[in-house]
Amino acid sequence: MLGRIELKGPLVDKNGKIISQALMDITGLIKAALKELNQQSAANTVVIDLLGMNVTQRSQVKTDVTAGAKPGRTRVIFLE
Repeated sequence: MLGRIELKGPLVDKNGKIISQALMDITGLIKAALKELNQQSAANTVVIDLLGMNVTQRSQVKTDVTAGAKPGRTRVIFLE
């Protein structure tokens, strides 16, 4: 059971369109995911949507989130 879910991503512009890979800044997404995982307690599962990211960006998000997340009860799911 996933319990309460918090969704992070995909990265979209003010019109709701997915931002192109060249313009995408993934640091904000990583920070938001880590804040949810390490400081918030409401979600049992954090789902991170990697839609529109290239292989390097997806790998960076996965690596940074996995390395920065404190062990605990919150599950992380990466959507590709």
